[in-house]
Amino acid sequence: MKKKIVIATLALFIGLFQMYTMMFGQPNYLYFRPLMLTTMMIMGLLGKPLFGKDVTGTKMKVGNAVDMLLVALLLVVQGYIFYDFDDFVMRQGSPNEYDAIMGFTYVLVVLELTRRYCGLVLTLLASFFFIQPIFSHK
Repeated sequence: MKKKIVIATLALFIGLFQMYTMMFGQPNYLYFRPLMLTTMMIMGLLGKPLFGKDVTGTKMKVGNAVDMLLVALLLVVQGYIFYDFDDFVMRQGSPNEYDAIMGFTYVLVVLELTRRYCGLVLTLLASFFFIQPIFSHK
């Protein structure tokens, strides 16, 4: 029940924020896009648990712990973008080590959400196209 309230609150936040941007203009896209994506990804993680909704016992607890860990990782990435915003903007095109770690974390969560909602085939296909450029120059 608590997850439904959190999902509904996040959906309301997105709706109100979109109305705010219609009235007062969009904030910097480097604030706006990650915030919207992170919010929707959190809704996705809470809306479709790791092991499904019919699981009980230890498996449910482990699934909830993994989901909360992924939500925490998303919030860390979002906080990193907001905390280091000016330097983050200036580093476009030449990311530092922390940028790469945060980006990799974000991609992993996107792949996990892809697996949950679209299945393993699309996740493997997307993973192939993420990894392929590493080896394509040889």
